[in-house]
Amino acid sequence: MAETLSTSRGHAIRRWLARTASTLRRIRFWVHISVQKSLSYPFVTILCPRYHRDRLGSYKGIDISSASFNRSNDAEFLERTVQALQMVERLDVRRFRRIQREVRFIVNCELSDAGASYRRTGHVCQVDFRRYDFGRDAEWYLRSYASALVHEATHGAIYSRYVAYTPKSRCAIERLCHTEEHRFVMRLDTPERRWSEQIIRPFDERRWHASWYAGFFRRGIRIGERIVEVKRRA
Repeated sequence: MAETLSTSRGHAIRRWLARTASTLRRIRFWVHISVQKSLSYPFVTILCPRYHRDRLGSYKGIDISSASFNRSNDAEFLERTVQALQMVERLDVRRFRRIQREVRFIVNCELSDAGASYRRTGHVCQVDFRRYDFGRDAEWYLRSYASALVHEATHGAIYSRYVAYTPKSRCAIERLCHTEEHRFVMRLDTPERRWSEQIIRPFDERRWHASWYAGFFRRGIRIGERIVEVKRRA
């Protein structure tokens, strides 16, 4: 009898500790999000209405917009984005549903260091579409683009589980997003071509160091350089 009470007490303590840890994690998350939202206020008040205004089209509830400084490829961006979403939907319904839940806008815009990025404020997946060279190899880049959408939607799913993107958590988060991306691309593999080996490289956190450790002004300079580069192609 005493042993049963001790076991029951032990289970109760473990449940209490688990609930306490969950509550503390949510408090830390909301503090982080509150700070992030205050810093992102200009983004919400200025850019999100622009995304609505400059909407090129949509696919099953996901708006596709352009905020690029070179709008000459808007039609191709819309076409390829729809094709990438259809590819995910056809091959992996569960991950497509995740994109629908976590992404409200897919926006073509210039980024400093990446082909795609996720902003929780506004639930925006930003894509530097000109980094995807469809003229060079349309098949490869379409699959790479679809896998990037899966990766970015996974960031949204992690936020929805009250895990903030912080210096302490970011490596583990990127590893998980990379794993989800790889799992999706494995569905593209055929006996003739192993897409998962060609598109997804082994995880290496150094790929993110440029964005993690660049200061605010350095990132601004890189985006400015990227905008100049894109405008020259107009």
